[in-house]
Amino acid sequence: MIRGMVTVLRRSIRPLAVLLVLGFAAGYVIRQWDQFVLAARTLAPPTLVLAFLGAVGYWLALGFAWGSTQAALGGTLSPWTAIRVWSVSTVARYVPGNIWHFAGRVVLARSAGLDALTTLTASAYEQVLTVAGALLVAGVFLPLAGGGGGYLLAVLAVPLGLLVFHPRLQRWLLARSARLVGGAPPTPLSIPQLARLVPLYVLPHLAAGLALAVLGWPSGVGPLAALGAFGFAWAAGFLTLLTPGGLGVREVTLAALLAALSPTPEPAVLAIGHRLVLTVAEFLVVLATGASGRLAARVL
Repeated sequence: MIRGMVTVLRRSIRPLAVLLVLGFAAGYVIRQWDQFVLAARTLAPPTLVLAFLGAVGYWLALGFAWGSTQAALGGTLSPWTAIRVWSVSTVARYVPGNIWHFAGRVVLARSAGLDALTTLTASAYEQVLTVAGALLVAGVFLPLAGGGGGYLLAVLAVPLGLLVFHPRLQRWLLARSARLVGGAPPTPLSIPQLARLVPLYVLPHLAAGLALAVLGWPSGVGPLAALGAFGFAWAAGFLTLLTPGGLGVREVTLAALLAALSPTPEPAVLAIGHRLVLTVAEFLVVLATGASGRLAARVL
């Protein structure tokens, strides 16, 4: 009885958190509608195009990094196929349950010739490496933007996180995963392989941070502050695990950092606007990559 109640409560927390965040966000947008309109009017069309290009680069770079990870594990997907599989599957993270984007990735990758174990292993590496990339960006750019040397601790957290990839621990985890999924476990990634992958997970945060800098340029947001603030806010949102894509947590953290580092009058408006640009860019990438897959299937 009690165990069942705990299970129901645990499954309900994430949807309730999403609804709560969306409710607060909708209320804020309604109250600050004039500020959103004013901010939109200050953006010249070329500025908005540059911001969207940065946002598109963010999603493509994330897909490319995952594709490079599966290739390092011996995967057979080409870079563009990997980007397509990653992009189309990742939108399922908005579905309550926090597993559907991984399940969808397995299905799509299998149809392209990649086994389930390599797909899931690459996705597991991806989680830690993406956080490492975000913390590196935050630890480098926040002190340069005047945020104080304390943010250098974010960089120091990276090697601690990479201890997860100690060869012995990797072998143990991969062996357990192989027994659950079936098949022989892949060879663990070496330290040099991981070192080559980390920069690929830095690039997405740089692209998204530059998109934020472009959006905030009319109100005085500097590129260093934008890069560092996004990296830190992304990591904070990801590590909360309550909402998909750190929804709400990322925006609150980003707005607080921008208010402390830059003279922007409405940092929350900028943070929400940046999320909207990233979301629109995400669905454009999904449509484009999905359409390219269907076109390739017809041609072949």
